[in-house]
Amino acid sequence: MIDYEFRLVTPTIRELIKKKLKTEKYLIEKIPAKHITKENLKKLNFEYFKKLKKVSSIVYRSLPINNVQSYFKNENETLVEFLRLKKDLREKYKKNIIGKRVIQIPNPSKVSLSKFKNYLSKVKKNDLWGYELIPMWHSNVRFPEDYYDFFKIIQKSKKNLSIEINFAHKDNFSEFFNLFKLIKKFPRLKITLSKLGSGLFLYNNFLLNLKYKINLMSSAPKSLHWLDILKHKKFSSSFYIKFGSDHPFNGNSSKKIYDEFLKFENRR
Repeated sequence: MIDYEFRLVTPTIRELIKKKLKTEKYLIEKIPAKHITKENLKKLNFEYFKKLKKVSSIVYRSLPINNVQSYFKNENETLVEFLRLKKDLREKYKKNIIGKRVIQIPNPSKVSLSKFKNYLSKVKKNDLWGYELIPMWHSNVRFPEDYYDFFKIIQKSKKNLSIEINFAHKDNFSEFFNLFKLIKKFPRLKITLSKLGSGLFLYNNFLLNLKYKINLMSSAPKSLHWLDILKHKKFSSSFYIKFGSDHPFNGNSSKKIYDEFLKFENRR
């Protein structure tokens, strides 16, 4: 079983939160420093793999960063953190975890396309599952327009693009509308949406031009009842439903998400 949304915390993330760097507003607001201590994360990770016994692979990523130097440093450290986790699990639990890497799309107002392409040229393609974008964490950008050149690279690579958008009731539908603009312009992007797409399946008629089905990840602890709705084909014709926990930033709900997803799979 694969967890398609597993997050790793790096020394860079800890340092940015500790310094309360002004460029990282969302990071500082959403990630409590106590939650990401090495001791606490070690405990949470061991609990995760102890309880979620069927998980044998993780699609791992870190978190979005605006600062240029910190962005590249953090992406390198994410791979190091995965290898450390893999080693710890093998030694303590004799469990071998397979990992696929997700790279954060940088803030296009901070990191040039050429620098990003140069960085990608050094990444092992076989280890790369795809890319992630959480546009509300980036400062001074327009979604999706400012990312178009980056999306061209991703569409050409045929790798996956994970996107997190707000629930429609939180932002007057603007992020939903912008996502539909993105899909219309790049219909061949392989898109994965966290939090069950924040209810995107309710607007299935907007997705008629898709060349691929969208993956909806289960990382929405407060909306898991949506899985019952998604059993019905009229809602799920454009989607695949995948297990994603957003561990360890899910309010300690990994096991709940896991159990509900297994029930959903058994009912299909």
